Amino acid sequence: MRAYNYRCAFSGIQLKLVDAAHIVPVSFETSTDETCNGIVLSAIHHKAYDKGLITFNEHYRIVFRKNEVHKLKELNLHGGLDKFICDLRPIIDLPPAVSDRPNVHYVATANQ
Repeated sequence: MRAYNYRCAFSGIQLKLVDAAHIVPVSFETSTDETCNGIVLSAIHHKAYDKGLITFNEHYRIVFRKNEVHKLKELNLHGGLDKFICDLRPIIDLPPAVSDRPNVHYVATANQ
C-alpha cells in the first residue's frame, strides 16, 4: 500500500477506500506476496479487476475486457459504465521504486 502512496493505481482515489490486490491470484500456485505481484485498487476497481471487467497489460495500459462489457450490456446491467470508464487513467500509476512495480511476468500470467 505504501508503494502506491495508498492510492488506487487505476483512478488515483485515496480516501482510505483502497485495498492491496494480487495480480496473480492467491489461488494460483505461482502467486506470491511480493510487492511486484500487487497493485493498490479502490474497492470498486478491485472488484472489477477480480471479476475480469478490467485489467492492465504488460505496458501498464488499463484494458477493458470487451466480452465482459458485452455480457453486462446483454443483461442491461451497464448503468454507469461510461462514467466508470471516464474516471480511469489510461495507464496505471506506478510506484516510484522499479522493484515495487508490477512484474510483467505476473501481469502476463494473470491475463492468460
